[in-house]
Amino acid sequence: KQWPIQNMVELVGRLSEQGLGIPLLIGGPEEQGRVDQFQALLKQPMVSLVGKVDLPTLAALLKQCNLLVSNDSGPVHVASMVGTPTVTLFEGPDAQVRAKRWGPIGSDHTLLVEEGEEQHLSVDSVSSAIRQQLLQSESKAS
Repeated sequence: KQWPIQNMVELVGRLSEQGLGIPLLIGGPEEQGRVDQFQALLKQPMVSLVGKVDLPTLAALLKQCNLLVSNDSGPVHVASMVGTPTVTLFEGPDAQVRAKRWGPIGSDHTLLVEEGEEQHLSVDSVSSAIRQQLLQSESKAS
């Protein structure tokens, strides 16, 4: 249920070109290998807090973010709890069921679902969802 690293690298590049800030990576220490691969491919600055923050600190960090883009994971629920909009990627077998059962609730969250075994959400669809979610959040703030 992990989006391919190369897709995330391409997405971050696009968002950076659009001036949407420096990515902040979060996750548990078990994800350090994927982060190392990601950092090796990424051509722009980023901040990694993988394995470095506890739950209260994660909540405080996410509260300051405009948006969380994530695979379906615990931080999505923390972001939802502190009022940060999310774009959540659900992939793999039973992705639709997992999205319905475990996805964050509310209009400030976009759920993207890809059911196929070897199918992945496109960078275009994720990038578009991010833009739409940011626009929606901006219009609510106005």
